[in-house]
Amino acid sequence: MREALKAIERRFGESNLTIDRVAADVDVSPSHLCRECVRSIGRTPSAYLHDLRVGHAEWLLTHTALSLKEVADQSGCNTVKSLDRQFLTRTGLLPSAYRKRA
Repeated sequence: MREALKAIERRFGESNLTIDRVAADVDVSPSHLCRECVRSIGRTPSAYLHDLRVGHAEWLLTHTALSLKEVADQSGCNTVKSLDRQFLTRTGLLPSAYRKRA
């Protein structure tokens, strides 16, 4: 399990990273990966991946002047709309509003 979590941490910036790919890389089924993640960290691997992406976006919004598109790209989101959705779900704010408050 630790190997799968490390892979997610290392590769969260890849917009095409999927839980299926992580599971294959560590030679377990996606359902087994999901069960073990929930058991060990209390979250699904997808939730963990999204939390890492939003956390990185928060850091970029606070510490850089990157555009929202650049923040989305560096955080592993395909589009600003995807970043907005993930960010709003986890913080209650859109990235632009978060940056203004920071």
